[in-house]
Amino acid sequence: EHSSSSSSIGKIEPISPVSPVPMEPDLDLVPSRLSKEELIQNMDRVDREITMVEQQICKLRKKQ
Repeated sequence: EHSSSSSSIGKIEPISPVSPVPMEPDLDLVPSRLSKEELIQNMDRVDREITMVEQQICKLRKKQ
């Protein structure tokens, strides 16, 4: 068992750090299709959703 697990880890490790790293800066630099206003609206909506969920969590805690 030990040999198979260590070999699989060896195969996985060199691949994972190499592939995502070069791609990420490109994705970060290109805010495709979304304007600042749209991003702000999305952030506002997410903020509201977060507060709603937090309120639900508080209610559930009180029930306990």
